[in-house]
Amino acid sequence: MDKSRLFIGGLLAGLALVQAGYSQAAGTIVIYENMEGFTCSIPAETAPDGGPKDYILSNYSCTNDQAYFTSLNDADSALTITYFDDKFDGFPGFPPKCLDNEGWEIELLTVKQPTSTEKINLASIADASNGSIIAPGLMKVRFRPGNDVKGKLSCIRVERK
Repeated sequence: MDKSRLFIGGLLAGLALVQAGYSQAAGTIVIYENMEGFTCSIPAETAPDGGPKDYILSNYSCTNDQAYFTSLNDADSALTITYFDDKFDGFPGFPPKCLDNEGWEIELLTVKQPTSTEKINLASIADASNGSIIAPGLMKVRFRPGNDVKGKLSCIRVERK
């Protein structure tokens, strides 16, 4: 068999893996307490059934109410990522979750595959116009005002709408 047929066979096998649903590991959402200080990260992925997944930051070694900046590393396209001021810690029979309409909310949409960004100030995102591209591959969808955004992040929801 000549080398060109072997090469074409390899390309076709790779294409078959992609079409069969082979995928990379999920990207991450990184949270920063300041420009140079402590960081933590959460997976940029939905629930196993494809539904929304709420991430309580304190469950991922993040300090509650101390986040000022965020970035994305290799997040999938078409993810809706919502940052929340408030959370419900849960108790038996009631799982922890982000609290809708209880404080400020910033909703973003990834529009590039994959989406990676530099550090972005959360307060600057809140101040940007809805519908604006705030970083390559990342669009601000909406902002629901509430308390001061600076440092008050408690929960992040990742979903596909």
